[in-house]
Amino acid sequence: MINWTKDMLRILKEEYPTKSNAEIGAMLGISARAVQWKAYWLGLKKHNSWTHIEWTGEQLELLRQRFPVCSLREVAVLLGISKTMVARKAKELGLQKAAKSETRMKIEETIKTYIGMYPFKKIAEMCGVSARRVGKIAKEMGLTVSKEARNRMTSEAVAKAYELEEFYVSCGLSPEMNRKLGSDKSRLNMEYRLREDGYFVTHGCDVVYFSPRLKRHPIRERNAEEMGMVFVEYPEDCLTTRDNEGAQAPENLINSSIMVITGKITEVCPIREGNKNGHDWKVQDCVLEIPGGEKPQICVFNVFGDDIEKFNIQVGDQLSVDIRMSANKGKDGRWFGNNRAKEVTRA
Repeated sequence: MINWTKDMLRILKEEYPTKSNAEIGAMLGISARAVQWKAYWLGLKKHNSWTHIEWTGEQLELLRQRFPVCSLREVAVLLGISKTMVARKAKELGLQKAAKSETRMKIEETIKTYIGMYPFKKIAEMCGVSARRVGKIAKEMGLTVSKEARNRMTSEAVAKAYELEEFYVSCGLSPEMNRKLGSDKSRLNMEYRLREDGYFVTHGCDVVYFSPRLKRHPIRERNAEEMGMVFVEYPEDCLTTRDNEGAQAPENLINSSIMVITGKITEVCPIREGNKNGHDWKVQDCVLEIPGGEKPQICVFNVFGDDIEKFNIQVGDQLSVDIRMSANKGKDGRWFGNNRAKEVTRA
C-alpha cells in the first residue's frame, strides 16, 4: 500500500490536469494505475486540453482527404493523435467512409490472389490481419477453397511434420510421439523399426534392401508388404568390407551408411538431456583420435539413450566404433550430419 505524503499529493494535484498518469507515476516513483486511483478518490479531472485538441486547417484538410479511404489507425498515425479523437472529429464534420478503403481493397486483392494457394493463416500474415478476418472477408467476397486445394495444403503441412519426426528419430528419440500425423504414422514407425533391425530403408521409397547374412523378421516383413513395401536382397559383392570383423554385428551389415572407425578416445563431453513432447532424451558426444599419417584425424560421434551406460566410454579407451552416419535438411535449407554409435568394441 502506498503511503501518500503531503509533497506527493501536492505534485499530483498540480500535474494531474496536464500530464499523463505515466509521467506523474515516474515523478512519484509509483505506477500509473496508482496515480489514476488516487486522482479518482480526490475527484481530480484532466484539463479539457487533454481530451480535446485545437484542430488546424491543415489537420482538418488531411482528415477530410484521408478519412473516407483510410482506416482510423492510419489517419491517427498521420495526425499524431488517438483513434478516438479522429472518430469524434469525423462525426462532428459529418464525414463518411467510402464504400471500400484502400487498405480493404489491398486485403481483398491479396486474398483473391492467394486463396487456395496458402492457408488463411499465411494470407493473414501477408495482409497484417487475423486469420479469422481473412475468412470473413473471403466469405463476403463469395470465395471458397476447393476440396482439392484444402487436401493439398493439408498434405504439405503433414509432410513438414514428417520431416520433423524424422529429425527426432535421427537424434535418438522415438517416433511414437503425442502428435497426430495422419494415417501414414504407422508406415513411419515401420520404416524406423526396419532400419533398426538392419534393413536399408529410404523414406518415401517402397523398395527395402537387406543383406544375405541379415537375420530377417518374417512377421515384420509381411506387415510391411501389406503397406506396399517390397523386399530386395542386396548383392553380396556390393557390401562394404570391414577391416575389423569383431566389431561387426552379423545381423546389422546394412544400415544407413555404416562404417567402423578404430582409435583412441581423447575427450568425453558432458551428457545433454531434455524432454520433447513428453519423451525424455539424452545424448553424449565423444571425440575419437584416429592414428595414421603425419597428423592424426579427429572424429566426433554421438551416443544416445541407454547406450551411454551400456558403452561406458572413458577418456583413453582404445575402441572400434560402429558408426551410422545420417544427414538432415533444416528449415533454412542447410544440411547437417550426425554420427551415431551403434556398437562399441574395445580393442
